[in-house]
Amino acid sequence: MRVWRFVLPAAGCVFLAAASDARADLVCRSKAGTLSERAVCKKKETQVDLASIGLVGPTGPQGPAGPQGPQGPPGPQGPTGPSEATTTSMANPTVMVGSPTQSLVTLLTNLASGNYVIIATAGLTNTASSALVVDCGIVGDRNTPLSESQVSLNAAGSAGDTATIALSAAAPVTGGAISLQCLPNNTGSININNANLTAIQVGSVTTQ
Repeated sequence: MRVWRFVLPAAGCVFLAAASDARADLVCRSKAGTLSERAVCKKKETQVDLASIGLVGPTGPQGPAGPQGPQGPPGPQGPTGPSEATTTSMANPTVMVGSPTQSLVTLLTNLASGNYVIIATAGLTNTASSALVVDCGIVGDRNTPLSESQVSLNAAGSAGDTATIALSAAAPVTGGAISLQCLPNNTGSININNANLTAIQVGSVTTQ
C-alpha cells in the first residue's frame, strides 16, 4: 500500500493519505484534511484541484495523429427524381409542297408554362425527281419560329438525296405545342424520317 505525504499550506500540518494500487483519477480531501487518491470521492469528501497544490506538471507536446479508421459502408441509394425532359418521335410523314399544314410535325403538346431548351433531329429524304432546298425549323407558341436551318437534297435515287438535320432553341413556352416544320421551297416532296423533339425545362433562358 502506498502512503502519500502532503503539506497543505492552509492547514500548516502534514497529513497521511492511503491509496490503493488500483488506478485512480481523483484526489479527495476529507473534513479532517486527509488527502486520498480515489476513483470517486466519498460523500463527505471534496475533490482537490491538483494544480492548486502544485501536483500538476506542464502540458506535454501533442502526440502523433492516429491512423485513419476504415471507411464506413455506403448509404442507401436515394429515389430517382422526376425528369423534366419530354420527348416524342414520329416516323416518315410525307410533306408536299403547296400543303404547308402537312409540313408541321407536331410532337410536343400540352407543355407546362416555363423556360425550355428544345432539341430537334430528323432525317430528310428527297422523293422528287429534281433537287430540292428544304427549310426546317422549330415552331413554338402561335407559330413562332424558334430555330431555323436549310439543307439541299439531290434528286431522289442519287447520292446526296438524304440528309440529317439538328436544331436547338432556348425559349419560354406559355402553353400549346412545339412542332418541327420542314418545307421544300420549290416543287417536290420529301419524307421526314424519325423526327424527334426533346424539351428540357430550365430555370431561365436567354433569347436573341
